[in-house]
Amino acid sequence: MTAETDYNMKSISQNKREARESLRGNWAPCVLAMALYIVVTMVCMSPSYMYQLLHPTFSQDLAYAAQTNNITDMIGIYGGMSRMSSIGSLLQILILNAVTVGFMGAFLKFYREKDTAVAGNMFNMAFKDYGHKILGMFLMGLFIFLWTLLLIIPGIIKSFSYAMTPYILNEYPNVGVNDSIDISRKMMKGHKLDLFLLELSFIGWILLSILTLGIGLLWLGPYMQTSMSIFYEDVKAEYIEKNGDMAFR
Repeated sequence: MTAETDYNMKSISQNKREARESLRGNWAPCVLAMALYIVVTMVCMSPSYMYQLLHPTFSQDLAYAAQTNNITDMIGIYGGMSRMSSIGSLLQILILNAVTVGFMGAFLKFYREKDTAVAGNMFNMAFKDYGHKILGMFLMGLFIFLWTLLLIIPGIIKSFSYAMTPYILNEYPNVGVNDSIDISRKMMKGHKLDLFLLELSFIGWILLSILTLGIGLLWLGPYMQTSMSIFYEDVKAEYIEKNGDMAFR
């Protein structure tokens, strides 16, 4: 990523330095928001794991049913697991997607306005224009999934193309969900590698967080999310400069 472009995109070092400056003296509310986001994520993704926890002999029971050709038991075992997986999928679509948009929006508000009510803003933003957000996130995930079915690499590329969609969904509820995804694609034209390199620059901190049994994520998450907010502001400014005041109408 170059340090300067026609639109004054920040370099990775400039971005991260600005993120640290924003967080200085404001870590506590940001860590709290990160902790709550992790809790919501775990709750939404846990039903299938909870089923296996409550049924520790799941694998053995399934293997025994298969060996004895007991179709009724196999259907019952699979059915229970499938129901819990379905509940988890619904929670992710209906709750986690909305909270993710709120989480990203709250850190953008924190960066812009130094609003330290990050946790409260996260939930307020999550359920404001709720249908718009969950539909947009669902379609974004679906498009990435369909691209991934073709080949893994196109799916990864599209995930970077659509990365600004949650910000647009939160900030511009008047913009249709398909248009939000399309605007993200246009905003990220020429910047997908920039975002990849920005995320890659955190790899050392990610490994360190793993060594702390994930505790370090409480601080790494706000750092990364503030950097993402700065990146969004940069690509948004460039997009508006290219397309004028009508860019988001």
